[in-house]
Amino acid sequence: YDLTSFHLVSQYVEQLEHLFATRLTFSWHENTRTLHLNNAFTRPERVLMDTMIERTEQDLMTDRITKRWIERWALHEAMLMLAQIRGKYSTLPGAGGGISLNAADLQSQAMQLREELLAELEDYVADTPEDVGMHSTFILG
Repeated sequence: YDLTSFHLVSQYVEQLEHLFATRLTFSWHENTRTLHLNNAFTRPERVLMDTMIERTEQDLMTDRITKRWIERWALHEAMLMLAQIRGKYSTLPGAGGGISLNAADLQSQAMQLREELLAELEDYVADTPEDVGMHSTFILG
């Protein structure tokens, strides 16, 4: 290919993307935290969005929703580590007899908390946006 052919092919592909709506144009308004899709949909369309937001640790820890979730995830990790440590020694010798440790109970509590936290993350995903409607909201942060 020469440069002219490459330019023509790339312009052709870009035009096809615009014609068949493979690349949607949008406007993000930071003040109102709303996403406006500029394309007009004549029927219900499923739109796949790959989004990413970069926030500092301080910003995450001041957010009332994420702070509580992160604290509970850290509690889950600590419970799991403590259960693994206690699982190495089932009983410890003591003055009044042996002391049994609750490694299995602690591990089951940690795994239950983990399932609850992962379920909270899954609740933020809209599996069928057609049921929600075309004016559904996007939850960020």
